[in-house]
Amino acid sequence: MVNTYKISDGDANLFGLFRIRPEDSTADDSSGAENSMNVLQKAQLKARNSSLEDLMLFHLKLAGRAELFEREYKFYSARRWRFDFADPWHLIAIECEGGSWVSGAHGRGAHFESDCDKYNAAVLAGWRVLRFTKAMIKDGRAMDTIRKALASGTHA
Repeated sequence: MVNTYKISDGDANLFGLFRIRPEDSTADDSSGAENSMNVLQKAQLKARNSSLEDLMLFHLKLAGRAELFEREYKFYSARRWRFDFADPWHLIAIECEGGSWVSGAHGRGAHFESDCDKYNAAVLAGWRVLRFTKAMIKDGRAMDTIRKALASGTHA
């Protein structure tokens, strides 16, 4: 299920990765749908230039969960490993996996193996590591999974 959000010109900087229905327009005249589409186009252009972690942070803020998570959380000092986001109280780590469809660095040999070492060390230390692609963040699956993990009540 894809959530539908209403955005305005002032919200164009919110990464614009949401569907806008013309009937959601705030304009009083017939140009409302056109204005909404211009906002969407501007926001989508900005989103192409935003990092995946920024997109995840936006979704966390939108869901009212950003205060729970620390960005670039260092969990293992011996290897300087960091999680993209972490909730140390609930031991939930979020990893944003970019480049999954374009043979990005995380999908290649040594880097993939290094990620496996990192995730295995985290699990052995009691962390629940949640990994998400851009599509999963955009379509709401990431937030659905995060909500379920937080609702499980497990904490350090």
